[in-house]
Amino acid sequence: LRVSIAGARHSMGGHTIYPDGIVVDMLPLNEMELHEERGTLTVQAGAIWKDVIDYLEPLGQSVKIMQSNNSFSVGGSISVNCHGWQYDQPPIASSVRRFRIMLADGKIVQCSRTENAELFSLALGGYGLFGIILDVELEVTRNARYRLEQYVVSINDALATFDEKINNRPDVEMAYARMN
Repeated sequence: LRVSIAGARHSMGGHTIYPDGIVVDMLPLNEMELHEERGTLTVQAGAIWKDVIDYLEPLGQSVKIMQSNNSFSVGGSISVNCHGWQYDQPPIASSVRRFRIMLADGKIVQCSRTENAELFSLALGGYGLFGIILDVELEVTRNARYRLEQYVVSINDALATFDEKINNRPDVEMAYARMN
């Protein structure tokens, strides 16, 4: 039988669902636990980012890196190694401490940079080809309010404005730009 993994169904949509195959709906797997002493959150792969934000915000915490919209699932974001809007940060894999993955034979394996390291690097961004990520331990950071600064400039001034307003300012933590 063919097995398809389904979270929020945004990263891969429904086109990976095989006719007459098995679809594993990850959305019910959405429990989470904050480990303040380690600065991490353990979250099941079916949780969507909105639920993660709602859980962490009253605790004064936020995820270090997440996919741009809050409607994606954590497992899907990990499986595609998404990037976020956090300025000058690498993709989400950089904030993953460990995860548990179910292999094709049903065996559950713990992975980190030191434990099953090859599988760790393959599954992050592996689109589910190496197994089903069940839960993940992510780095968190203090929650902060951001102040919006918006600049509309000509295309000729875009790079210089970016350097002046973002690149040369160490206090900038998030940036978003559209070229149009």
